[in-house]
Amino acid sequence: MDNNIIKATKNDAKTLERIFSIFYRAELKWSKDKIIDKMRQGREYYIIVENGAIELKFENMKCELVAIATNPQRRGRGSQLVQFAENLARERNCKKIWCYTLEVNQASEFYRKMGWIKEEFIPDFFDGYGCFKFGKELKQNGRQIS
Repeated sequence: MDNNIIKATKNDAKTLERIFSIFYRAELKWSKDKIIDKMRQGREYYIIVENGAIELKFENMKCELVAIATNPQRRGRGSQLVQFAENLARERNCKKIWCYTLEVNQASEFYRKMGWIKEEFIPDFFDGYGCFKFGKELKQNGRQIS
């Protein structure tokens, strides 16, 4: 695993609130209490040095990348976090990793370069914005995980 990425605990909730609040709109209300509540529900958060974080949800041998936030001045951190999530999902024998990204975020090329496939487009997904669903089938040692 990557030494620059640590698993967040409840003690890191304030830091996560700060990181996600910088990169996501205020209406999404990233709060320390909301993050702690999501942790209690099984969500996992990881923090990368220099202001980056990721939220993951593991369920039924699949991993959802719920949210990702990185400092735009630290190029490569988003890719590092996504690669970390893929590796963690493989370790947990997940067959697939997936995410939703708002069209306005213009992240299609980012996920395409990471080998993810655009699976669908949902028009009016959130607050009038369209959304893409991206996914990636995970392989273990070059073979599909069964």
